[in-house]
Amino acid sequence: MIAFVLFSRRTRGWFVFFAILFISDSCYGQKASYSYEILGTEEGLASSEVYTVIEDSRGYLWFGTDAGVSRYDGYEFTNYTVVDGLIDNTIFKLHEDNKGRIWCMGFRNGICYIQNDRVHPYRYNKQLTDAIHDLGWISNIVVDSNETIRFNLSPWGYGEINNQGIIALDGHKPRDTVVHRIVNSDGSLIDLICDLSNSPVRRLTIIDRGIKRFDKPLEANPFHVYSYPVDSGAYFFNLGTIIGYIDRDTILVKHLPVIPMSFNRDDKGRVWIAYLNKGIAVYNSVFDLFDGRPPALQLLDGFNISKILNQPGSGMWLSLENRGVCHIYNYDIENYFFDAVKPNGIPALAKNDSNELFLSVPNGDFYKINAAGTFLPIIKGYSNASDIYVDEEKKKIYVATFDFRNESIKSSNGYEFNYIHGRGIKVLNDSSIWVLSPQSLQLKVNNETTFKTEGYQFLKTIFKDEQGTIWLGGNGGFFKMENRKLISCNALLGLENKQIKINKIRGLKNGTMMIATKNDGLLLLSPSKSVLHIPFKEDVILDMYLDDDGELWIGTNNGIIRLKPNLLGEYSVQRINHLNGLSSNQINCINGIDDFIYAGTENGLVRFNKREVLPLNLIPKLSIQSISVNGDITGLANDYQLSHDQNNIEFFFSGRSHDHSGNLKYRYKLKGADENWLYTGNRIVRYPSLAPGDYQFKVAASNGVSAWSDFSQINITINKPWWKTTYFILALIILGLTLVFSIYFLRLKSKTQEYEKSRQIEEQKLKLIEAKLVALRSQMNPHFTFNSLNAIQNVLVNFSVKEAINYMSNFSTLIRGILENSEKFYMQLDEELEMLKLYVDLENLRFGNTIDYQVQVDLIAEESFIEIPSMILQPFIENAIIHGLAPKKNGDRKLILSFKEDERNIYCTVQDSGIGRKAAKEIKEQSGLKRQSFGIKIAEERLKLLAGGKTNEFTFHISDLYDQNGEVTGTKVTIKFKKGIYVNENN
Repeated sequence: MIAFVLFSRRTRGWFVFFAILFISDSCYGQKASYSYEILGTEEGLASSEVYTVIEDSRGYLWFGTDAGVSRYDGYEFTNYTVVDGLIDNTIFKLHEDNKGRIWCMGFRNGICYIQNDRVHPYRYNKQLTDAIHDLGWISNIVVDSNETIRFNLSPWGYGEINNQGIIALDGHKPRDTVVHRIVNSDGSLIDLICDLSNSPVRRLTIIDRGIKRFDKPLEANPFHVYSYPVDSGAYFFNLGTIIGYIDRDTILVKHLPVIPMSFNRDDKGRVWIAYLNKGIAVYNSVFDLFDGRPPALQLLDGFNISKILNQPGSGMWLSLENRGVCHIYNYDIENYFFDAVKPNGIPALAKNDSNELFLSVPNGDFYKINAAGTFLPIIKGYSNASDIYVDEEKKKIYVATFDFRNESIKSSNGYEFNYIHGRGIKVLNDSSIWVLSPQSLQLKVNNETTFKTEGYQFLKTIFKDEQGTIWLGGNGGFFKMENRKLISCNALLGLENKQIKINKIRGLKNGTMMIATKNDGLLLLSPSKSVLHIPFKEDVILDMYLDDDGELWIGTNNGIIRLKPNLLGEYSVQRINHLNGLSSNQINCINGIDDFIYAGTENGLVRFNKREVLPLNLIPKLSIQSISVNGDITGLANDYQLSHDQNNIEFFFSGRSHDHSGNLKYRYKLKGADENWLYTGNRIVRYPSLAPGDYQFKVAASNGVSAWSDFSQINITINKPWWKTTYFILALIILGLTLVFSIYFLRLKSKTQEYEKSRQIEEQKLKLIEAKLVALRSQMNPHFTFNSLNAIQNVLVNFSVKEAINYMSNFSTLIRGILENSEKFYMQLDEELEMLKLYVDLENLRFGNTIDYQVQVDLIAEESFIEIPSMILQPFIENAIIHGLAPKKNGDRKLILSFKEDERNIYCTVQDSGIGRKAAKEIKEQSGLKRQSFGIKIAEERLKLLAGGKTNEFTFHISDLYDQNGEVTGTKVTIKFKKGIYVNENN
């Protein structure tokens, strides 16, 4: 007998019980089991007699029992009975509608619903019970959005009752034809029509949404019709021993020898069927069931299971009659148990070159596991192993054992077992073996000890690298064997000043050693002696295994750690522990065959496919359950308005993750009081003395594996006391303002005179500035006119009459423009440029059109949107022509007027290719002219007055230009205008 059955109740503290669920007399097969826990009345369940289980949209589990309804949030049960308003304490069926109400069907055909933690009776209960009292009992209900209740009757029948209490029935005692109706999620119907006439052939007809899809003879007499919806709108049903399956593409019907109690389908598509007092049969697919193939698994034999609930990503929940409820954690992880009397710890796993695993179980039995996962016994009950080495070619198995055995035994299937007393072994060849004992390291040759280290080392692991060097680890640290002496190598690991305890040393194909420590994580020592430290501070590493995909599997005292590399050379971390379905968190050894990982634990062997096992990462569902104000629980609302002395607030909340509830973490923040997120494992948060203000409480939950849940939140306003209210403060402000204004008006009269006097002084200053500007402008206009008349005289003397007439025409246009703008302080830039062009054209005619005049404008705004002081640029143009270009005898005569800008200023540049200032000065001195030029001086004075004396509002700079040989090439004048002063905002 390989396996026995072990059952137990869950005790306080979330202690998980594991069951060996299979019995086998075959020596060539070891069947798997799953980890589960049983919850009963000691944990708060209303009764151990449980008839049904559902999960609602908020993540609560609901159980119908013979002592009321129990709601489970992962922490505790909340029970509802007739005292709370239930129609009956015996509840057979539960249903959640689209409003989140939980409908309860009782023994006496009455129905009620639970909403907001209160039980409400159905208002038409009397009409309903009167109508069906002799037709059977309600076996199932569906409530639509119009609150029409559709229900099935058992043994046969169907009915509806609308929101006005009007009932339509097709219920009856057995007669020639009976109908059972399944209500689809879209409200359509599937009719199961049973012909029970005394004709030789009884028939079953299935009409799905008005279309006949099945019509065949019955193999048995139908009774007690039930339907079981599963995922994607599919249904199982049973008519006594007749079972069926319906989806949009398939209808299957089959006769079973026994009555099924419940159906469901898991995440892998496997079908789970519960039988009366015969546990559960699991079929790999729907077709395996209906084609008559045997079940892949047989679970919980002897249990009477009333309902199966598949919780995606979180295993199965089973309601049990007389035993409470059972939670199967994870059907991706298989557990194997070998002895129910002795401890089930598996100390060692070894793999041969044929990709087969060898393990020793506590009673001394040895098994070989092949790639198909079949357990093949090799030897029975001789001695337990602490380390194993397999030489498959020579069919030799070396076993280190704590039993005082040093002998060889031949097994019936051809293996030679060599038992050696010790903790670990390293086989060098047939006759030479290093043996590790807790006290020393020995070298045995032909079973004779030829060398033994001195002193007590407490060594735990031994490893031989590719160069033949022997490395050892233990409580004393890291060693190597050199000249038959143990040499401490803690310095190689960078831990020479730290006491390090090493549990296991393994090697990688590239020569790197993996060194597992007790509390310092994993150390990787490369052949070049570089060290990579991967810390796991809370884990004692007991073994490691590197699979063919480069994933590292680490066995610890807290379960299995999976390090999965990515393309960047980094590792993602996945933890697998008892919450995922391991039989124990203590992993003594770990290895693998292809995609399957095997781990020896303190409670049997664990096996799973690494491509299927996933962390239970369902995001918890969270809700705020209530709040307490000054110690009084209040009704739950979204917004609260509280007085200033109602400031002692407690928030009660709960996350629901039925695999992790005891390990859920919460983060919360009271906006208005907390700056950062706060973290806790408690479900109560208290703020004992909140100041008046607006607050928003937000909380989320995580199981430590998945992402955080959505936030639940409540808004709270704590009002200020009356003496801090806005109205009171406004009254004080008004009173204060009255006093202030009284004082103000008393002083206003004297201040008015001072202000008037100051205003008159400022007006006088402005008039003075204006008078100066007018005077300067009056100087500017005659100056320009005088120069222009000189130019006309020159044309009349030196050119033809026709050219003089053209000159006079342009001059008159220019004079008219000057007169029109004579009263303006500012001119638009485009008008200024037009005036300057007329002037340059006049001067150019005077100099035989030899002046190349260019205007370059690089501004964001158009010229018509920019204003500058009128005629401010003409003196600089005139100076460039008269003193720079006119005296030039050779070369081109260029005159360039350009405009640029930055964020604050506009820059105007007048650049000529004339003789330069030095040469112009010499010519002037040689000519003996004493006339002083006022144009530029007047322009500079105007700019100062317009800027109000602020010299930083403009700059004025003249410079000579030179070529690379140091020769003068012209003169450049740059004028800066500050934006905002000269930009015409009215345009």
